Amino acid sequence: MTDKATTQKSAAKETAKAAATVAGFMLGEKKYDSLFDGAVDLMIFKEGGDKLHRHPRDPGKLTKYGISSRAYPHLDIASLTREAATDIYRQDYFKKAGCDELPERLAILVFGSAINQGVSAAVTMLQQAVNDCLGDIASDDGFAAFMWPEARKEAQKALGDEKIAPLKRDGVIGPKTIEAALMISHFLPVLLVTTFARMRAWRYGNTVGSADFLKGWLDRLFDVGAAAETVGA
Repeated sequence: MTDKATTQKSAAKETAKAAATVAGFMLGEKKYDSLFDGAVDLMIFKEGGDKLHRHPRDPGKLTKYGISSRAYPHLDIASLTREAATDIYRQDYFKKAGCDELPERLAILVFGSAINQGVSAAVTMLQQAVNDCLGDIASDDGFAAFMWPEARKEAQKALGDEKIAPLKRDGVIGPKTIEAALMISHFLPVLLVTTFARMRAWRYGNTVGSADFLKGWLDRLFDVGAAAETVGA
């Protein structure tokens, strides 16, 4: 490989990584200093804030700030503080799902999925979304070829140069998943975000016993997606 090609590869990687930099941003009309601060505010709002919830058919049992007694049986949910809930979200969901390394808009959707659908499920869906995007980018008849032909060509070259291959769907976030998501998001951010959102909607619709909660889940998905679109706007 020539020095020029090596430099181009390095530049492409740095540009992709820059897409995930979280030096401060706008979510709606409110400015935040970090991606996590804004994302957790959004999720706690969607979870009903500090109100206690106990739906008779909700497997989560008692919940507050979206933290459930089923997931955390050792916690006194009724006395849970916002600060304690925030720490749980940071360690058990945001970081475990790799959201601190993903592009901002995608990270907010993955974070929401990790909370509502589970970390492993969120990462598995992200890996499948990446694989579907790779297939779409490679196809002359795919949506990317129809919507973003020039960006698709650039993505094809960059992904080929970086030897980005389909991911193993193991539900474990790792460097291959992060790199592929960064590269695709750099060239075709809308494609990956919408493909991941579609995965989430499909899983909701195929969840056993979803009838009582499907509308709320889908409302949540679209609301979070709309909020994510304001990032950097």
